[in-house]
Amino acid sequence: MINNREVERAVLTGLTAWLQPRYDKHVELVRANQPSPIPAYPYIAYTVVTPLAQKGGTFSKAPDGTFYKPAAQTWSIVVNSDDHDEAQTVAQLCHDFLAQAGSTYLGDAGIVVSTVGDITNRDNFITIEYEKRQGFDFTLALVNHVETTRAEMSGVIETVVWPQENIGG
Repeated sequence: MINNREVERAVLTGLTAWLQPRYDKHVELVRANQPSPIPAYPYIAYTVVTPLAQKGGTFSKAPDGTFYKPAAQTWSIVVNSDDHDEAQTVAQLCHDFLAQAGSTYLGDAGIVVSTVGDITNRDNFITIEYEKRQGFDFTLALVNHVETTRAEMSGVIETVVWPQENIGG
């Protein structure tokens, strides 16, 4: 099973560490569409659009008996601001991290960034003004592990424990 919390932690920790020395304002990363107060601009809203996308083929078996199969996760990042240039700058910093700089960092956590899409305008009209938004999608290549016991793998029941009072009727 993919540990989604660990994947999320690795991506967010890496992005935060990358942004801090490169941008003069604090940029908060928040999960999109949550019932919580909106952070100060600029902020990054992320969504795991596709938590588990199956890749072709079947599960393979590792020497330890664990089954594994390549999988993918698609994320969306949107930088929100009241200034277009600010949104664009922060989006590009995030894009740079995922496209190149974060490869080693995320690779150490067993995560491969397989695609990083184009940065696009995602402005949002809020009552009487626009919220400036720039964003992109990216895909992570992961490995889905399924641990099974020997009995589950063979389909054979090896031992049955029967209560003594049921014997001899």
